[in-house]
Amino acid sequence: MKVIVCISYVPDITNEIKISSDKKSVCNENLTYIINPFDEHAIEETVQLKEKFNAETLAVTYGPDLYKEVIRKAYSYGIDEGVLIRSNTDNYDSFTVAKNLAEFIKEKHPDLIFFGKQSIDYESVSVQNTVGQLLNLPSLNFISKINYDEKHITLEKTTERGKELITVKLPVLIGVERTLNIPRYPKLKDVLKSKSKPIEIKEPYFSDNKIEFSELKLPPKKESGIILNNNSDSILEIIRFLKEKVKII
Repeated sequence: MKVIVCISYVPDITNEIKISSDKKSVCNENLTYIINPFDEHAIEETVQLKEKFNAETLAVTYGPDLYKEVIRKAYSYGIDEGVLIRSNTDNYDSFTVAKNLAEFIKEKHPDLIFFGKQSIDYESVSVQNTVGQLLNLPSLNFISKINYDEKHITLEKTTERGKELITVKLPVLIGVERTLNIPRYPKLKDVLKSKSKPIEIKEPYFSDNKIEFSELKLPPKKESGIILNNNSDSILEIIRFLKEKVKII
């Protein structure tokens, strides 16, 4: 069994996000990056397959040289090989990411391709399904449980209407929920070992964006709330607020 996990390096949302002067990108100054939290669960599932079925495991990401660090993070969890498809610009869209991942995956012929269900930066939830379309492979997202067979796997997906059970043949792309597993804490020796492991660098297969950002804006700051007491004056205050501020009465 050969398993590829697609991972991304994203801005830490606890940082103060600033828009660059051209208003088309996020300012990287004083910004720290972390592995996309959902991708940690995809990595954990990949490593568990290595332990259970002796699967070959590979992590791949698309981005600048900085993204080598997310490959090293995958190494510390137990992934065997890592590949950085190195972008030649910081300005790329989700289609460019998907196209480069798809071209790479096409060369490797894996049985399973894992993703986190979404990234916490743009949250477009589009890369995985685009990769699936480009490869003409089934793509299933928001998966919370997986049972493995020799040629089939059964997936459990939680929806608003309940749980769906899906049986699918390999190869397949799977986007995982946080409820799928609990990522391990890498051992110190594995973290240290990851710093010296080689990372394969590939030039991009595709660099022609389909989307152009016209302008990025920060969301408006939330106004301070109003605390009311449990008395008749509070009712009058609520009516005044709905009439003058919200203007719904």
